[in-house]
Amino acid sequence: MKAKQRIEPTFNDEMSFTDIIQFLILNRKLITTFIILGALLGGLYGQFSKPIYNGSILLAPAKVSGALIENPQKTISIFKAKYSDVSKETNLSCPKDSFEYINFRHSDNSNLSIPKEITFIKISMQYTVKATISNCLNQIADEISLRQNKIAQPLINFKKNQAIFLEKYLKTLSELSDKTNQFLNSSNTDNEILLNITLKNLNEERLLLALDRKNNNAIFIDELANKVSSVEIKRNSFPSFKFGVFYGVLMGFGLGLLIALLRQIKVSLSL
Repeated sequence: MKAKQRIEPTFNDEMSFTDIIQFLILNRKLITTFIILGALLGGLYGQFSKPIYNGSILLAPAKVSGALIENPQKTISIFKAKYSDVSKETNLSCPKDSFEYINFRHSDNSNLSIPKEITFIKISMQYTVKATISNCLNQIADEISLRQNKIAQPLINFKKNQAIFLEKYLKTLSELSDKTNQFLNSSNTDNEILLNITLKNLNEERLLLALDRKNNNAIFIDELANKVSSVEIKRNSFPSFKFGVFYGVLMGFGLGLLIALLRQIKVSLSL
């Protein structure tokens, strides 16, 4: 009695779905072996490799009279250049091997309940140590704030002093207007017309200054650069045991299938 011969599917231009199923069945042991091996290796890698964390912080740039002290894109380009040159000494909060994982971008929206038109600078970073991410991002945010506030603080102080002077000037005008009015009511002077004109001018100037002060307080905003949010850190989904197994299964299946195909092509060419 003759033993059954193993029939290898041949490759041609009219390969059917049945041929594919037959090919997978005949090579199931090889493919399964690579799937199991890939799952084991992927799971081990995901389990024992260092976790990677993502961190980010949101910074509001400084404003004087509602206008930004510096274009956010310029600020970003300056600090991108600083934290891409590993030859320079920087604060120990940001190790040089983390520079390539630090990212700056301009953001006009966030998850906070604030208007969309407000501008922010978002600083993000990937690294294996959460404490390093927190310290580094806070350090960069403090550097940006210090740079901008050196310009903004004197201007804001000047505006505050100007507002104080305006208040005193308005008070003086008000007192002068009251005294002029009292003088007109208590005397019969030949200069009554002149005093009336003076009183009218004082009242008009006082009204204009008061209106100007009200508009400035309502429209123009002075703000120093500040952190809108604290550093938020999340662990990446990969590497982890589950994702390691998943990717290992995919890689094992692909590699097993490739080797099976190469074997089949070699058999087909030898016929």
